Amino acid sequence: MHNLNQKGQAFAVYRLLIGAILAIMIMYFISGIYLYFEEQKAIVSERGLQSAIRNAVSSPNGDVIAAENLTFRPGTVYSKGAFAHIAAIPESCIELSQTRSVSAVEASEDEISIRKQIMLDVYVKCSLELCADDENPSDDVKCEISFGEKLESG
Repeated sequence: MHNLNQKGQAFAVYRLLIGAILAIMIMYFISGIYLYFEEQKAIVSERGLQSAIRNAVSSPNGDVIAAENLTFRPGTVYSKGAFAHIAAIPESCIELSQTRSVSAVEASEDEISIRKQIMLDVYVKCSLELCADDENPSDDVKCEISFGEKLESG
């Protein structure tokens, strides 16, 4: 009977080891799914931002286009040049608003940096006006982009 008890204890340790391995595998699987969906949110948000910029450029009437609930990952940097490329307008026609109310966003004249993961709204307003440092003074489309702070229409 003493032998049977040792085998039972050994089997209990074996079952505990199998349970721990299964728990680790399940946690790994769930974290992979979570990371996948976080990545997809960032991709969809990037497309939403690009779409808002293109929509504002295609109708430069001074109305504010809002891209709501966009997810941004830490370390992401958006430059005036990147926005100009998306909008297909000169870089001098892009204005980045200084974002004061959102601590996770650092804005300068030339770029916007995301410090930590955040979900916020982006506002884009485009109008027909002359851009600074422009060699072609025809009717230019000038756009203002703000992360988190609503822009005034008009």
